[in-house]
Amino acid sequence: MPRIKTFDLYQNGIVEIGEQFFHNVTNVRELFLQGNMMSSVPSDSLSVLLKLSYLDLSSNRILEIPANCFMRNTELQKLMLYGNSIRRIQNDAFRELSRLEILNLSSNNMTTVIDLSDDMVHLMLLSHLVIDQNKIVYLNSSHYNCPSLINLSGKHNELTVLARYSLVGFPELKTLYLQNNRISFVHELAFGSSPHGLEFLLLEANQLRDIPVGLLKMLIALKVLVLRSNFISTVPALAFERNHLLRSINLADNLIHVCDTASLTGLLNLEHLDLGQNKLSDLPPEFLDPEKDFFLSLRGNGWTCDCSALPLYNWALKSRFYVEKLTCQGPMVLQNRSLWEIPALELCNETDIYTTLSSHTFDIVTSTTVTDVELNI
Repeated sequence: MPRIKTFDLYQNGIVEIGEQFFHNVTNVRELFLQGNMMSSVPSDSLSVLLKLSYLDLSSNRILEIPANCFMRNTELQKLMLYGNSIRRIQNDAFRELSRLEILNLSSNNMTTVIDLSDDMVHLMLLSHLVIDQNKIVYLNSSHYNCPSLINLSGKHNELTVLARYSLVGFPELKTLYLQNNRISFVHELAFGSSPHGLEFLLLEANQLRDIPVGLLKMLIALKVLVLRSNFISTVPALAFERNHLLRSINLADNLIHVCDTASLTGLLNLEHLDLGQNKLSDLPPEFLDPEKDFFLSLRGNGWTCDCSALPLYNWALKSRFYVEKLTCQGPMVLQNRSLWEIPALELCNETDIYTTLSSHTFDIVTSTTVTDVELNI
């Protein structure tokens, strides 16, 4: 028994654990107590497990994390507390956990992470913090520094703003998940006044009405941006001017009806742009650079299929990526047809084709359809 390193008590209907329970298995490294009925952390029982590195207390009925409850578990690296009913975390609850790397507090009843502020000073190795599906209304790291945190997930909360300096305490953060909140405002200095190295920003299903251009100018290492399912109506000029490393942008399911000619300026490594399910009917002639190729989704927009569509049509003709169906909303004679299946001469007469495209660097194609190219016809 003393050599046991993994102890699994999953779903045993445990209400509480006696103080002497682990005295014969003090070498346990991994302890699984999830899916039981405990209403408090069994601190006294855990105090003899000095080598414990992984502790799973998820899916119990814990209401509070008291101070010093893990005081003797200084080797703990991963702590799972999700799926409880935690409302409060007392100061110094995690004070001795200087080796902790992963902390999962999702699916509880927390309204703020301020309770963690005193403990964050001691969590110097914490790299992953998960606070999904709580009732958190405010996020502010300006009072502490978490130098190793690279992944912060706060999905399905009640956040309304990312205020000035609210994320400044996470200097090494690479991934920020904040989908399904109520965020309507993002301050340009949310990460502070210096450029930040965040690589993945996910703000899907919030209440943003504008692309947070000010913040994006500070996120010079950004690679993936998800702003799907907000209320954004325009893609302004130079929105991504400093995001040279940005590879994927998801703006689907918004209210976008206008893109600027210079909307994509600065995107030197773009691979994927999703503008599907918006209110677009056309794109400016210079919106797409004929020398750059990436996956472009325009599904679910009602397109005007006339001469104004020719720059997009010719760009798609040369693209190496699969082109999703784009349905014509007008003119009447082309309504409900796919733009890509229509020869250019049905969109525009030959004179207008050359007039429209001659000012651009496209190779003018009049007889082949985009679908023909995809089928190698």
